[in-house]
Amino acid sequence: MLRLEGSFDTDGLLMQPKIRTATFEDAPLIASLIRRGFLKQAQILGLDEVEYPNYVAFDTEKAVRHRLTADVHIALAYLDLKSEPVATISCLLRSDPILTAEITRLAVLPSYRGNNYGQALMTYAENRMLTAGAKVAELSIVASFQRPKWFYERLGYAPGQRRQIATLPFEVLFMSKRLSPQP
Repeated sequence: MLRLEGSFDTDGLLMQPKIRTATFEDAPLIASLIRRGFLKQAQILGLDEVEYPNYVAFDTEKAVRHRLTADVHIALAYLDLKSEPVATISCLLRSDPILTAEITRLAVLPSYRGNNYGQALMTYAENRMLTAGAKVAELSIVASFQRPKWFYERLGYAPGQRRQIATLPFEVLFMSKRLSPQP
């Protein structure tokens, strides 16, 4: 069921979000989107910013600016370019032997979920990385969270290795997908 928060055309059909490349000046918006998008995850996991400052839910403007200067591509999704952004995604092309795209920080504001904005941003990031030469896309999620796993499986990602990360109190599930052009 689609939520009513999205933008609709004159026929009542949900419109695709407008996606644009983020700039250095967007760092406060991006950090805010990520923090709000991952807040519930942090609460469910019982994480706080003091003990786990590097967890995605506690992203900062400084960290966003660092990623922007480190060849991480960040995009913002808008219902229309006159409004505030409703979602963001980051991606990076790693120069490993198979040219792997790393997709991170897909965050959709809670009141806009269920409108395919996350899927639109994933398609955007995958196409951008494919154009840059990536053959495979990888991402990671909290291993015990089923909804994100189902979302990514629906997009063609296969579950892979589960691993404990030293700085996190939960297992991480790594997922991957062979990239091919998408509309």
